[in-house]
Amino acid sequence: MTSRRGFLAGSVAAAAAIAPAIPLAGALGSSSLSRKTRSFEWIQVADLSDGTSLRLPLHEIRGDEDGPTLGITAAIHGWEILGIEVIRRLLERIGTHFAGRILAVPVANPPAFRSQSRYSPIDFQDLDHVFPGSDHGWATARIAHHIARTVISPADFFVDIHGGDYSCTVNYAMGSTREVAIGSGFPVVRMLADVFRGAANLTGTTMGHAMSLGKKTLGFEIGAGYQADELCIETAVRGLLNAMRMEGMLRAAPELAPRQWFIRNTRVLRVINGGLFLPQLPINQLNQPIPGGTILGRVVSPYTLEDVETLRSP
Repeated sequence: MTSRRGFLAGSVAAAAAIAPAIPLAGALGSSSLSRKTRSFEWIQVADLSDGTSLRLPLHEIRGDEDGPTLGITAAIHGWEILGIEVIRRLLERIGTHFAGRILAVPVANPPAFRSQSRYSPIDFQDLDHVFPGSDHGWATARIAHHIARTVISPADFFVDIHGGDYSCTVNYAMGSTREVAIGSGFPVVRMLADVFRGAANLTGTTMGHAMSLGKKTLGFEIGAGYQADELCIETAVRGLLNAMRMEGMLRAAPELAPRQWFIRNTRVLRVINGGLFLPQLPINQLNQPIPGGTILGRVVSPYTLEDVETLRSP
């Protein structure tokens, strides 16, 4: 595993700055596809008040054989950017040796991505609360409408990639069913219904909308803010390949972790005292069990520099 490092260069960056461009079939903006081709096009969402276009990047890849469609989105929240790299690696590795097609939007919320925030700076809405959106609504609702129409609706299997924010590192998968969650191959898996405590709490989310249409659905929570954690990235790439295996797009069984934990309930630990939180577990302890009473981290006063609290596992 590589060391953790900053992932987004500069204060504002485009997806193209993260990785070298991959040769595409046809000219930019072309949607015509023949067998064994990859295409890229911009999906026009709206014209903003300053005259610029709000648009979405759509990658489409057709395999060697006819088959199901896998839909993938990332950066629904602008600061959850590891999914962009996950999609890039999948498309780089998969070639056309599969059945069906892939529809992928690596930056699903361009305004929030540019501002490095969870919410759109245009209308201050959370994209993951407004699906299936509206073509006549606020900018965020229009983005949701186009993603629902061009990616989720035609997909047989849908995957949405999220991540931790500036304050936490996460690495687990959520599935529409127990079998789908386990099939992701993540060491830690959950059911979406357990996470959101009922179908009503899924209303407005990408995954909730996909499930309402009867789609097999996975949600990945990977990484932390702008840290390029190889463990999380590669686990998620394997998860996408496993989605293709579960759907019959690849002729192989899903590759599972040597040991998996199916989590039904979680407990949030919060510190009482403010200060600097110094984690005591390294990144490679992700997905590993730890004994009760293990020191998770210390809180240090930024003023007196003294320890003011120790956080232990239940």
